Amino acid sequence: MFMVDVGDTDFVPEDGASYLLHGVFAESGTSNPTLSLVDFDTGETAFYKVSGEDDPAFTDSIFTQMARYYANANNYVRITASDAPRALEEFHQGILTLAQGRFPEAGEAGVCVIDGKTAGQMGLTPGDEIHVNLYDSQEDDRFSVSENSVEKTWTVVGITSLSNDWAGRIWVSQGEGGFSQPLFGFCLGMAVLDNGMARQAADQIREMMPEGISVTLYDQGYFSAAQPFEAMKTTALAVAAASACAAFAVLVLFASLFVGRQRETVGILRSLGTPSAKIRLWLISGASLIAAAAAILGAVLGRAFTGGMIRWALGAAQKLYTIDHRYSESAMGTTITPVEMTQMPLWPAFVSALAVFGAALVFCLLFLSQALSRSAPEKGKEKVRIPCGKTSVGGRGVLRYAFVFCRRGGGRSVIVAVASGVLTIFLGILIFVSQGWQSQMDSLYDTSQIFGRATSTNGRQSVNIVINGNNARLLASSGYLKDIGLSLNWHYWFDEDMPPFGRGGFAEETKRNWIARQPTITALNTLLAAPDFFYDDEVAVEWLEGWNEDFLMSDEYYPVDASISYSQSGVGVEWENYPCVVGKNFLDARDLSLGDVFTVYFQMDSFYGARMEVPIDLKVVGACTENDTEDIYVPLAFAISPGYFETDGNSYSGENEVTEAAADMESDGAQAYWNSEGLDYYLCRMTSFSTCRFTLDSARDLDAFRNFLADNGVSQPGILGSNRLTIVLSDQSFVETVGGLGRLISFCGILFPALFGAVCLLGFVISWLMVGSRRMEFAVLRGLGTSGHRVFFIFFVEQALLCLAGSAIGALIVTVTGTPSGWIGAGGFFLCYLAGCALSVILAVRVRLMDLLSEKE
Repeated sequence: MFMVDVGDTDFVPEDGASYLLHGVFAESGTSNPTLSLVDFDTGETAFYKVSGEDDPAFTDSIFTQMARYYANANNYVRITASDAPRALEEFHQGILTLAQGRFPEAGEAGVCVIDGKTAGQMGLTPGDEIHVNLYDSQEDDRFSVSENSVEKTWTVVGITSLSNDWAGRIWVSQGEGGFSQPLFGFCLGMAVLDNGMARQAADQIREMMPEGISVTLYDQGYFSAAQPFEAMKTTALAVAAASACAAFAVLVLFASLFVGRQRETVGILRSLGTPSAKIRLWLISGASLIAAAAAILGAVLGRAFTGGMIRWALGAAQKLYTIDHRYSESAMGTTITPVEMTQMPLWPAFVSALAVFGAALVFCLLFLSQALSRSAPEKGKEKVRIPCGKTSVGGRGVLRYAFVFCRRGGGRSVIVAVASGVLTIFLGILIFVSQGWQSQMDSLYDTSQIFGRATSTNGRQSVNIVINGNNARLLASSGYLKDIGLSLNWHYWFDEDMPPFGRGGFAEETKRNWIARQPTITALNTLLAAPDFFYDDEVAVEWLEGWNEDFLMSDEYYPVDASISYSQSGVGVEWENYPCVVGKNFLDARDLSLGDVFTVYFQMDSFYGARMEVPIDLKVVGACTENDTEDIYVPLAFAISPGYFETDGNSYSGENEVTEAAADMESDGAQAYWNSEGLDYYLCRMTSFSTCRFTLDSARDLDAFRNFLADNGVSQPGILGSNRLTIVLSDQSFVETVGGLGRLISFCGILFPALFGAVCLLGFVISWLMVGSRRMEFAVLRGLGTSGHRVFFIFFVEQALLCLAGSAIGALIVTVTGTPSGWIGAGGFFLCYLAGCALSVILAVRVRLMDLLSEKE
């Protein structure tokens, strides 16, 4: 037995007559279901009086057509064809897992995976067969489906976990083919992207999407996990190249020294008539022994320390690439923890040892060939430079000899000046680049705007959710927001549009269902907080003269709940009218224009908790030129004072403050609610918003705001906290850009000390080589009785003058090319070079005179 609600139809049943009825079953608050009659979309009435059992309406009529349609629509399984089933959202995000069996291979026909609930209901196990008939939809009506002649038989090869939300699902490979367009709606799209190019591809897809369409990238944490490995790969290639160059130099030096020390012995053996092959065999045997021992030792040590070195390098890279993903849109979806490498392969150590051993032998053979060809000493001529002019007697003191040595240094003086200039240019460019990165970082922090929004617990839905007023106040009073947008809505109707519903529980239920289908009147403090505009950047509005969007956040209007007046004639609102914004089509359909006033009704819970139908007068002050809905937008003060949610930074301790305020209210009695503070408290506690979006006051506050949310237990998508308010921050682009610049600046912080140390070492090496090549000059000065201090200053000033000349030229070149940091680089290099120079000269001065005049092997 069921009850019948005639609704808007003209159905009046006759006694003893039989009817075919069309309608929708609805809850009625009684033990019997209720059928609410609804006319067909084609215009036919919802009832038909049958003449008997043989009435043609039972076999061919709109009723039988719709009966078949509903039978198909309510009894079906949904088939998904994909050659990458693991990339489908339900499996990729861990909503479903494969409980038994396997997935179909790419292009594999005749097999399927079925959801766990359906498999349990049908008693299916892997290996069983399932038979399905395919449906087709009409091109002009996707919901008008009919069974076609295609029948499929599939073998079940996998069964998923249980899930009521995913019941009635079958997954097959693309090899099945032959499917028509998706039924019952549209799929905006899912793209399977290459991991290495996923971020760039997602950005390009976002650019192609129209307003209001959001693109979410689910990479299972790949990007965050891969960045340190990419950094390690790049660094490892650079280190490998540098190591190869160093190994080349060391092996060349080893071969040169090993063969050079044996050159005299080689000459003796040649003079005694020893064949070259035997000389090579004798020398190579010794070199092989040394090279093999060194290569094996290096391979063993490398194999022993490689694992620890990789873990240390990966840890350092992860610290540099660590990004705070709390509340970030980049952390949407599940994250897979990468598997750590537990054992290193043996082949790199073996190959390296073999390469070093082979290269050592090759270089030894090359130098031996050279030694064999030069076994006889060659005679040559010594060139003696005769000074011209009076350069030897010009000037006085230390500078006299320093200038003389600079002028007579020839090529070596040029080498010092050129090296100083090149290194100064190099350091100046590095300093300029580092300063540029820091300037970009500061500019990014000063100009970036970071938006956030409240969402559902899975982070997907940001409109038509429930946000407690206390949580909205918690965000507004955090001190980190520039603005916050809030909205809440009720369904409204025009008095003449509501049909009569009668009295009683069923009538009230039917009425509530009718109201729930009506458009909404939305109270908000910015149009961008409205569900229709939530994902837009701006809203095009034609305003009445003297009006703008500021009225939405004005505190001049009193909440409707506090403006209700009660009389024998019914409920009214004392406020004259509220300004509102509507759609352009709304005005055209209602024959209204800007400045007109109209009346609508809506339902709201009264101060005492009773639900009332309240008439409200609204004045049109703006029309959305791109909005074709019938929604109405009124100031937030229509529901609650917007001052309660000002982003003034006043501290608010959440539930503790609410609890204390409630205690004060209860102690003062019910009259406390009638003052302004009590009314605000009551309205905030009882108000729930349906959208919430905000803008951070400064990008520099991002980390502090994350900590604020975490300290207050605010939830992240997929990670519930003590506070069910879930926040998502649109910070992905900002964080990635800042992270990249931060890593570059960090690299500079690590690189610059090493570079300056290398420059100091280079200065020492160059100075040592320059000084070492002039041992005779040191000996002459010392032999003539020149003091050690004077000798030190002569050579030190010489090197300082050459370095100063080269550094100054380098600084000028860098400055002329638009890099003002050239003089900083010149000063830094000059000081580092002088430090190395001073050390080398001091060491040379401290050598005894006889040692300067002797040669040692």
